[in-house]
Amino acid sequence: MARRLPPLNAVRAFEAAARHVSLSKAALELHVTHGAISRQVRLLEARLGVRLLERRGRGLELTPEGRQYLAATREALDRLDSATADLTRRRGRDVLSVNVAPTFAINWLIPRLPAFRARCPGIEVRLVTDIETSEYSPSDCDLGVHSYLLADDQDLRRNRRTWKHLRFEQTFEEVMFPLVSPLLLRSGPRLRTPADLRGYTLLHSRSVEESWPEWLRAAGVSGLEGAASLHFDHVHFAIQAATQGLGVALGTQPCAADYLRSGALVVPFPGIVCRHSHYYLVYAEGLARAARLARFRQWFLDTIREEAAGWPALIRAAAPKPGSAGTGDGRAARRRISARAGGSRPSSAGSA
Repeated sequence: MARRLPPLNAVRAFEAAARHVSLSKAALELHVTHGAISRQVRLLEARLGVRLLERRGRGLELTPEGRQYLAATREALDRLDSATADLTRRRGRDVLSVNVAPTFAINWLIPRLPAFRARCPGIEVRLVTDIETSEYSPSDCDLGVHSYLLADDQDLRRNRRTWKHLRFEQTFEEVMFPLVSPLLLRSGPRLRTPADLRGYTLLHSRSVEESWPEWLRAAGVSGLEGAASLHFDHVHFAIQAATQGLGVALGTQPCAADYLRSGALVVPFPGIVCRHSHYYLVYAEGLARAARLARFRQWFLDTIREEAAGWPALIRAAAPKPGSAGTGDGRAARRRISARAGGSRPSSAGSA
């Protein structure tokens, strides 16, 4: 018989809030915002159909049901924590849990994990690509590899003031550009300037819905609509669809690099890119000196630094070859934007 269990993040938020009798102290312990704790507690109460915490002015008070549930959840979480630590010690391996977006995990990190394992064979990496709350929580994982849109810099600065115990280390800047399969380029209509995208299916990702409008504005064809559109949950699926000739997708240097090297995709307008986001390593200050995190961090920065140096040339080299059907030099269109194709090189000099 299947267990009827509530969401683990909601249980952990309640247990911390009830133990401290404070949402703010629970937020500090779990490295999330006050609002995130409040939402998770409400989610749990709705799931259980009972009130667990009563708000009394600026304070909290446990209901009788809340006191009962606190005792049970505290014991369960303590036993789970103890069992996890015991198994890890017995295996004699350091475990590093890394939270990362699915597209970055599939297209960049996983293909390079064998190199990390060869360099650090005693560290086991566990990837977390889906969490129940949108806020990063180092209590769920040791390290986050997160991209923050340039437009969200203000929110990031505000969060950094809230999460003073977290370290945000900027690594590189993503730029965004269209991707198309050589087969579709040869068989489809002309694609010499961004305006020619009207004749193509545009592949969208719901996780970054504003990407196409953002790039089209940068290319000077704001409001352009393709001949058709396909929508996917993640960027990875849109890129895969592009390799199958279903349309034109948007990609960034790290996630598109392997496709460009293999020739599976080309960049129809290599001189037209759009600054998109910064990637950060995010981790708790208290873990900064942990050997497993420090070794992964250094490997990540070394690998990104080496690859980033070649990104501008890779994008230029991935341009359609002269004489291919539907292509042209597009020089007039390329003058519309001056952003560098490679983005900024990564830095390993402390926190951003």
